[in-house]
Amino acid sequence: MFVLANPKTPVKWPVVIKFPTDKGEVEKKFYASFYFKSDEELQELMLQGDIKFLKTVVAAFHELKDHLNKPIKGTPKDIELVCSNARVKRAIISAYYEFNHGDQKN
Repeated sequence: MFVLANPKTPVKWPVVIKFPTDKGEVEKKFYASFYFKSDEELQELMLQGDIKFLKTVVAAFHELKDHLNKPIKGTPKDIELVCSNARVKRAIISAYYEFNHGDQKN
């Protein structure tokens, strides 16, 4: 039997970021808990901009720390801070679409 997930229950999903270094590309990973959204909801959210979109779909961050080694939890202010780095923002958005549209990733 298959049971649909409750869209109000967030699901933990990996976020992978690739950073360039002088020795090549380095891959880092942390986790975010995301809410499921319908295609219609996503279309409406996308019109409101990336930050507003992420504040709506991100429930929490896991294994993510700031430069002082303090946990970044996923509050609206945290999302603004994390998304001030374009590479990180794109990685979170990409992870969300993989999560919401069913691409399998461990």
